[in-house]
Amino acid sequence: MDTVASRKLTREGAMKVLSAAVDRTEGLKCHVSIAVVDDGGHLIAFTRSEKPNSTRLPSPKKKEKEMKYSNPKLFIGLSMAACYLNIASPSVAQVGRQQGMVEPNVAHEKELLKLPHLNAAVVKGILERRPFANMTELNKFLIPSLDNKQLSELYTKMFLPINLNAATREEIMLIPGMGNRMVREFLEYRPYTAITQFRKEIGKYVDEREVARLEQYVFVPINLNSASDETLLSIPGATPQVLRTLKDRRPYKNIQDFQSEIAGT
Repeated sequence: MDTVASRKLTREGAMKVLSAAVDRTEGLKCHVSIAVVDDGGHLIAFTRSEKPNSTRLPSPKKKEKEMKYSNPKLFIGLSMAACYLNIASPSVAQVGRQQGMVEPNVAHEKELLKLPHLNAAVVKGILERRPFANMTELNKFLIPSLDNKQLSELYTKMFLPINLNAATREEIMLIPGMGNRMVREFLEYRPYTAITQFRKEIGKYVDEREVARLEQYVFVPINLNSASDETLLSIPGATPQVLRTLKDRRPYKNIQDFQSEIAGT
């Protein structure tokens, strides 16, 4: 994994980061979500294990077009349910609680074919073009094949989590059931420091069930070197012991530094 500023991130490189992260999760008896994000906060690749030790990634194609990212600084974000947080970098992405949402950048062909309104031709196009940098890019690809109603129905089952602090108004509007009023509320409370803040603020306007539905579409970047105790403890699975370990090993210079410091604890 590279954090050299002059390097450009390719899809193959992103998949290698994911693959390395998945290897580190072997033996963990929990559900794991892993994201590769560029320094602009854009989600590049993402995967989650629905069952312990079930995450498998497809082998990247030999010929890959370089993605249009200059000066990328990769970081891996994890949201782990009831287990020890042991893979990360100076920045962690808190992903909202999931309810079976399919991630199009890593889902298998058979899984995509089961989704509403995705036929073989559209699925083939997704497989050939992924990874999609964000939901706007994916939506642009799907528009010629699906109408607005079909897209809305599809996005209840498949979505790329969006960065609460960086997503555009248009990208937020892709979340099914979103209206202008709720988009304003999303934007009003920026910057978000934790998913718990999102739950609290958005919970002023909708009930807990709706907050739970909305949070599966978003993530919040967290800087491990500067995050408060409250923010770190809000990471699913973080315990007081994990908090002490994270703080004692600060500052983390890069992904490798974090892994070497934390992996043995």
